[in-house]
Amino acid sequence: MRSVLHVHSPTASGPETARSVATWLLRAADDVDSARAEWETRKVALLRCGRVFAAIRLPADIVFAAARSERPVLVGHYLAVALHGGAVFVDKTAAWYYCLVPPGTCRDWRMPGTDCLDDDHFLGVPRVDVTGPENRSYWCVVPAFPEALCRPDAVAHLVELGRFRRTHGPEAKDD
Repeated sequence: MRSVLHVHSPTASGPETARSVATWLLRAADDVDSARAEWETRKVALLRCGRVFAAIRLPADIVFAAARSERPVLVGHYLAVALHGGAVFVDKTAAWYYCLVPPGTCRDWRMPGTDCLDDDHFLGVPRVDVTGPENRSYWCVVPAFPEALCRPDAVAHLVELGRFRRTHGPEAKDD
């Protein structure tokens, strides 16, 4: 008999936690005041990858195949479980998901069809409270605490599973 796992997507609950996560993310800004202003006016700020986090960019179709859904709530729940609560946001217009991973991950990242963004890249990162699919870019899995990063091996597994399901169909046996 299979057990059912009920998951709630991690969120930066409470103003103190949200503030500490925002402060952590802002450590990646070249100019903290400008980044704060961008978050206030645009809901997205350009942050430099490689200092506080690196980011792995995944095509939406791979994520949807792995999650067996395109529904934002279901995808968010899937990502929260599959990536052990690591921070993930989506840019809907570009159809990319961004998994925040530890700095230095890009040295060993070798997954075709994905990109690992490090020191040479800036990334438009949503404000911590931007969590709804009505936004162009929003958090699917909000960092529950500073440094809530995805494990690179979990991201690699998600990519492999998504490719398998995309190739063989969503109902293919994969376990």
